[in-house]
Amino acid sequence: MNMISVVVPVYNDPAGVARTIESLINQTYSGKYEIVVVDNNSDDETATIIKSFSKRVDNIRYVLEASKQSSYAARNKGVKMSNGDTVAFIDADMWVPETYIEDIHKLIINEEKPYVGIDVSLKPVGEIDTVAGLFNLVTGFPIKYYMENEKYAPTCCLVIKKQVFEDVGGFDSDLESNGDKIFGKAAYNLGYSQYFCDSIQVYHPIRDSAEEMLSKSERIGRGTAQVHRNYKQLLNNTWIDVWFMFLPPNPFLLYERISESQIKNSRFPQLYLFAFAYKYSKLKSYLFYRIKQSLA
Repeated sequence: MNMISVVVPVYNDPAGVARTIESLINQTYSGKYEIVVVDNNSDDETATIIKSFSKRVDNIRYVLEASKQSSYAARNKGVKMSNGDTVAFIDADMWVPETYIEDIHKLIINEEKPYVGIDVSLKPVGEIDTVAGLFNLVTGFPIKYYMENEKYAPTCCLVIKKQVFEDVGGFDSDLESNGDKIFGKAAYNLGYSQYFCDSIQVYHPIRDSAEEMLSKSERIGRGTAQVHRNYKQLLNNTWIDVWFMFLPPNPFLLYERISESQIKNSRFPQLYLFAFAYKYSKLKSYLFYRIKQSLA
């Protein structure tokens, strides 16, 4: 069919999903594609916003995933309800350039690449004036590193042939985090070639709330504990991951990233302290989850 389906999971983010949809409908691509927006049982105006778009634009589809509160469950539902043989994932609140669909068509369909991670550029929504926002900016999304060293692309920038999804069996919807890592490693082990594409970019808003960033680190900690418990054979040397969790943040790497981001070096002490808080928030969450599971 050579059609592209863009799957957008969303939960309680009406403004974010509106921004995402607006960018996806303003495309240069003249061929057929669809936007499958999966509402993960939102209890605000999110569903109303999506449905208002679907009434105006023929290729937007509203899908409800109410059986399980999980972004991975929402993505699974979106793929199963999609019609394309190429699936692009993007998170609600992100946005894309007007050539996004056209570029994906050239890359996936014309060049027949089955698993692609595209570049993510962090963009401020307003002025960045918090330590959390600056930390988010300098740590960012090292997609190339993930793909070369850990064999996966985050779902916010993942484009695959639907056959890959079917062969892997979809995402593990029981995971709070790291489901994209498990999916990518499984696809790699099945022999699917993986490609990083820096010629296409998608845009992600910078998170400037300390509470939001630390909540994210806790979620990653629990997700890491879950995959270490359930996927020992797929993930070799999980003890190395745990060992690195106990090490302090690398000050030289952080300083280098600060310099590359053109942030004043005088902000380094604040950012390093936040890096400590972020890392050990993840470690605390990881340990609490493992202890809880061992006592169950």
